[in-house]
Amino acid sequence: MKFNTTIFLLLFIICNYQISYSQDTEQPCSCLLLKESEENDEKVIELAEYIETSFHNLSSDAFNEKFDVPSFLNSIIDHKQIDKGDGFTRGYIEGISSTGKKLSQQITSSIEAGAYYNLINYRYNIEDMAYYFTFRLYSDDIGVNYHDYKVCSDGEHLKFNDIYIYITGEPFYLQHYKEFF
Repeated sequence: MKFNTTIFLLLFIICNYQISYSQDTEQPCSCLLLKESEENDEKVIELAEYIETSFHNLSSDAFNEKFDVPSFLNSIIDHKQIDKGDGFTRGYIEGISSTGKKLSQQITSSIEAGAYYNLINYRYNIEDMAYYFTFRLYSDDIGVNYHDYKVCSDGEHLKFNDIYIYITGEPFYLQHYKEFF
C-alpha cells in the first residue's frame, strides 16, 4: 500500500512538472504584427519615442516594459527539432530570458558615460509585413552601432519582440573627416 502511494505521488509530481514546463515554454505568440496604416505609423513613433525618452532620463523601464520576452523566446525555440525538455535548452531559455534587461542596463550605462542613443527612423517592411524602428548608439569608446526593433501588438499595447543589433564599432572621429567639413 505504501509503495503504491509513493509511486502515485512520484508520477503526480513528474506529470505536474511536465505540464507546468510545457505551459511555460510552448505559449503561442502573444504579440502579433501590425498592418500598415497611418494610425499604426503614429503608434509606432509613439512607442519609439517612449523608449527614447526613458533612456534619455537614464531609465531602462520603458525598454523592459515594452520588450515582449515570451514572444521573443517563442520565436527562438518554436521549432519541432528542439528538445525543450533538454537541460541545455532549458538553461539557454533561462539565459536568453534575461538578455533584454542586460541590454537595457548596458544602454543606460553607455548613456550615463556620455553615449548618444537616438531614434533615427521607423519603417514598414512589406516583405516581413512588420514595422521596425532604429536607434543609433554612438560614443567615442564604442563607435557607432544600430539597434533595429521589430514592433508587434498584444491586442492592447504596442511592444517589440525582437531586436537586431548591427555592431559596426566604427569610430567616427571628426579628425578623420576634416576634408568633409
